[in-house]
Amino acid sequence: MVTPLRSGPGRHMTIWCAVIGALITIGCSVGSGSDDRADTGDGEQPGGQPSATAPDDWFEAATYTGSGDDVVELPDGIEAGIVTASHDGSNAFSLNMIDDNNETTWDAMVITIGSYHGSHAFGLESLGNAPTKIEITADGNWEITIAHLSTAPVLELPVTGEGDQVFQYETAATEWALSFDGDSAFTIDLSGEAFGGVFEMGPYEGTIAVSAGEGILAVTGEGSWTISEA
Repeated sequence: MVTPLRSGPGRHMTIWCAVIGALITIGCSVGSGSDDRADTGDGEQPGGQPSATAPDDWFEAATYTGSGDDVVELPDGIEAGIVTASHDGSNAFSLNMIDDNNETTWDAMVITIGSYHGSHAFGLESLGNAPTKIEITADGNWEITIAHLSTAPVLELPVTGEGDQVFQYETAATEWALSFDGDSAFTIDLSGEAFGGVFEMGPYEGTIAVSAGEGILAVTGEGSWTISEA
């Protein structure tokens, strides 16, 4: 069972600042409009039922639709989960997790330009208070689904995917070979027991060391990527 872990803000603040800086540097490159998802074999996308006994903090997925700027409140009692979002506009699209005081929790969510489809985890490494709302910036129609962490597909290597995605992982100490063909920032972020990851501007190809553990893996990048055992 995936247990939300709330670690220090350093790594996510670094990623947020780097992502924002990268977007400014490259002139806010166009977001991924593809609906392609990872080829993981079995395993459900966010919003489905958990594969084992429901955890104590289980909640049913909730979907919201709208157009333009808005604020969506998280269902009561939810401090962590997965947000799957889509947007059909042509200008800025962002999702920012905020608390009851309308202050950011620095969860690394969406900040892009144009059409978008992808998934992000929230509540794992928040700064300050737990998130209670999603602040949406958009010029087009959007849809967001909030689901439990246990609905993320289980990572089965090798895996090939497109855009931002979230997985459950359990791994022994190992090395992963990574590739990414986009020009945006590319991140592999492990939340939970294991340590490892990458933050690079694409395209990227390399091998990283991953320690043993389990938790949530978040992949971000505007392009196609692969993860395999090295």
